[in-house]
Amino acid sequence: MAEKEKQVGNPTVNKSPDSGFTYKSSRIFKPMPPATLDLIFFKKMFFILNNCNRELAEIDVSRLKIQPSQSQEDFDSLKEYAKSLYRVTIHIYGSKGEYIMTENVDTFDSPDLPDSVSKIEFENSSRFRVSLEKELGNQFKITFDFTKPKIFDFNVSPSLATPVNSAINIIGENEIWVSGVYQKVISPLEERKNKHGWLHGNNIYDIFVWILFMPVIFRSMYVIQQALPQGFANMSGVLKGAIYVYAFFLFLNVFRIIFSYARWVFPYLELNSPLIKTKKHRYILGAIILSMICAVVFDLGRTIIFLLIKS
Repeated sequence: MAEKEKQVGNPTVNKSPDSGFTYKSSRIFKPMPPATLDLIFFKKMFFILNNCNRELAEIDVSRLKIQPSQSQEDFDSLKEYAKSLYRVTIHIYGSKGEYIMTENVDTFDSPDLPDSVSKIEFENSSRFRVSLEKELGNQFKITFDFTKPKIFDFNVSPSLATPVNSAINIIGENEIWVSGVYQKVISPLEERKNKHGWLHGNNIYDIFVWILFMPVIFRSMYVIQQALPQGFANMSGVLKGAIYVYAFFLFLNVFRIIFSYARWVFPYLELNSPLIKTKKHRYILGAIILSMICAVVFDLGRTIIFLLIKS
């Protein structure tokens, strides 16, 4: 077995005493597109990656050379052993600290699967690395991170894009294989792209602030001013200004929470599950947004009618 590991683990390298050592590889590292996925998708993804891995095994094994002291039977056994090292490994992380590492796709149907999955990874290097203590020359790591952004997080600017920890990472000496794996992974993801990925982009919050939030804030402050008692008019101008500034920033932070809530309700990468009940939250968010839009439209319409009557 040790001789097999030595023969499989040593790639053919052209050595030249003058030119030195040269290594060349191709890498594709791109963030995952926004998508809505389910467990059936991950079964399909496993078979896609498994086929890619088998193709890689055939390519690499075909490069093995029979040794002078090796029989054909031993060489055939070596090739079978080498192919057995090319396995797709699945890593499943639960939101409560659960962790599953498996090479069995049926795990997605298992009752042991975490109720709330926070991350799923596919990679093809674990079996090879553990067996030979060497890195596989061509490998992939596909990460699906379902972690949602926090609603109450005032340390992060809402103007910034939501950090995307889901990524497609493929690296290898075989450029054709690297490109082929990427195309086979990205194609089913593009078919499952969701329609709310734009919500997690840069400066989306600023657009909402100036187009929707600001008019609602000014209207709310006007309504509050009209509802204040007469004694407020005799209050110090400095104190009144301070109250208006406080109210303005209070409303602005309320809308910041609403925007963060929208990003939480409509995550960048979404996993459909019977236990994840987002419809209720989407109805609540829809009611909030609709009420703000109606308030702006009502005030705008009332102003237009007043101007028309006055003219």
